[in-house]
Amino acid sequence: MVQATATAEELRERILGLDGPGTWTSSRVSYLESLKASRVMFLEGYDSMLSMLGVTEDTAKVFEPLVIHFLALVYQADLAYEEAQLNGAFEVDLSWRRDMEELLESYGLLDQRGRERLDDLQRYFELEGQLLLGKVEVTEESVYEVLSIRSSDIALVTPLMLNLLGTDPRVVEEMVQVSKPLYMLWEIADDVPSYAKDIAAGSYSTIRMYARIFGAERGRVKLEEFRSRLVERACAEIDRVSVPTMLLVLASAVPDWLLPVLRKLPRPVLARILKTIARQDKLGRPELPVLIDEK
Repeated sequence: MVQATATAEELRERILGLDGPGTWTSSRVSYLESLKASRVMFLEGYDSMLSMLGVTEDTAKVFEPLVIHFLALVYQADLAYEEAQLNGAFEVDLSWRRDMEELLESYGLLDQRGRERLDDLQRYFELEGQLLLGKVEVTEESVYEVLSIRSSDIALVTPLMLNLLGTDPRVVEEMVQVSKPLYMLWEIADDVPSYAKDIAAGSYSTIRMYARIFGAERGRVKLEEFRSRLVERACAEIDRVSVPTMLLVLASAVPDWLLPVLRKLPRPVLARILKTIARQDKLGRPELPVLIDEK
């Protein structure tokens, strides 16, 4: 992993040491939203993300209030958009976004890239609703757009935590770029176990959309081909990033005792190891279900 410049004491002071601006008292988050956010802490992928970012067990506890509140706002938006879709709409009150902006700004992290990622998150919620409601045609291009911004919440949390840790800004941006195709793969993987449930509920999923576009049999083939292209895109990004970024990504995929050995390896060898892991990752590419024509 990459050594962060912020000490544990500095991080505690920055996140937990102050009462913050007055805007911290105006956010209204329900218990359900906080509960859904807290469940993320128990997902296997969350621990992997913390390991990748170089977050220790003690430091993870310092981050918890911030991450839970941020994700609660994400779920607040998610629930609001779901309710709007039931009423045939795809726009909601944007108080969730204003609260996110105020939270990021209070830590000095609401830069242009942060605003762009918030734009992506809002666009994701709205476009998904438009596709479900038939306001936008379901095409391979529109489904790709939704998938490419579906993990915008994680694309916000990752640089947020890295910046607070004092990670080199170049590494932060490289992490965002190399992670994007991996996030897209994980989002498809997340749809696999819930495929039957999504059909019954009429919920959006990438797998359902591919069946709608291409039909069940061809849709499964096309989606598998798309996943293979995403893997190769991740490998191409790996070739572009620096050694510190490679070590960050490897930290989530190998045992801790192996990291000192990896730090001594030349860049081409690290890249080859990372690309092998990406191509052999079965968690990110579980077997697709048999698709169903919903006509």
